[in-house]
Amino acid sequence: MKSEDSRMWSCIMDGYISPTHEVIGRIRVTEYKMKKESDKRMYDAEKKALAAIEKSLPFEIRNICHRYGSSRELWEALEKRYQSSSKKSTCN
Repeated sequence: MKSEDSRMWSCIMDGYISPTHEVIGRIRVTEYKMKKESDKRMYDAEKKALAAIEKSLPFEIRNICHRYGSSRELWEALEKRYQSSSKKSTCN
């Protein structure tokens, strides 16, 4: 992913935070059409990163992807799941 778009890797490693703005004293997520160009590029990178992770997973476990709202959350869940299972298989 780093070689395709370093922003995708940044979203996975650092997490993506959608820009917000205040409306009548309440904080709202900024709609895509109202985002600055740089924010749009990061949003697009986040969506690409999430899709790339999902596509790389075996079909049998893709159903877990909908539980996670960001590429970082999905990545952490996969790390937790597979690091612990690889440790178990190494110990046996």
